[in-house]
Amino acid sequence: MVGSSLTAHAANPVAEEEKGKPKDEPFRYCLNTSTIEGQKLSIVEKVEIASKAGYQAIEPWIRELDQHVKDGGNLKDLGRRIQDSGLTVPSTIWTWSSRLAASAWPRRLPEPFSRPI
Repeated sequence: MVGSSLTAHAANPVAEEEKGKPKDEPFRYCLNTSTIEGQKLSIVEKVEIASKAGYQAIEPWIRELDQHVKDGGNLKDLGRRIQDSGLTVPSTIWTWSSRLAASAWPRRLPEPFSRPI
């Protein structure tokens, strides 16, 4: 699992997670991916944008993760890409209508998408 490999590589996971945060900031910044939905970007492109813009976390929508898989992507690989970009995933977002549209609910998402906040 991605989460267990991350823990194995970081002597202090909290310190690793905080490395992108300025020392005088009391909180981290997280990109809700719906805020750039109109740009018609893939979740991979949104991860790159979040990282380059200086966010410490990204909050993807379930429909984006579903689309990534439908397009041939792998959630574990996406999780590695997110971690390699220096981002965390505090939560994923879904609405009742997006849950009804998903074909495989309920399901457990791989780390880092299923990690408790």
